[in-house]
Amino acid sequence: MTKMHTPPEYLDMESRGAVLIARLDGGLHGLMGLDMANELSQLLDKLESDTAVKAVVLTGTHPERFIGHADVRWLQEGGKSIPSVGRTAASAIARTAKTVRGVAPLAAAASLTPLEGGMQLDKLHDTFYG
Repeated sequence: MTKMHTPPEYLDMESRGAVLIARLDGGLHGLMGLDMANELSQLLDKLESDTAVKAVVLTGTHPERFIGHADVRWLQEGGKSIPSVGRTAASAIARTAKTVRGVAPLAAAASLTPLEGGMQLDKLHDTFYG
């Protein structure tokens, strides 16, 4: 059994042979924020090429729940940068965010604009459903 920590330690990982147990540490209230989401995404990127890991168990460090909810502060801060738009415009923004996120130089420039929130959501979506 091998234990490793990934700074800033939102994920506590333990290897048990071909099984990796990843415990998400959302603190006292079991919150998922941007840093945890990014660490989870990085972990999944690494695991795609790790043939030694055959299964991943995601659990939480909170004794009563996996993740309580998203960090409201994260959602509010991201929401401030996104203008209010209709469904059609929101769909176009989501498609644009996905495309831009796939081109590193564009993504770096777009991260300084309101499109950053859309790119964060697209990355989170890819992490869980990609």
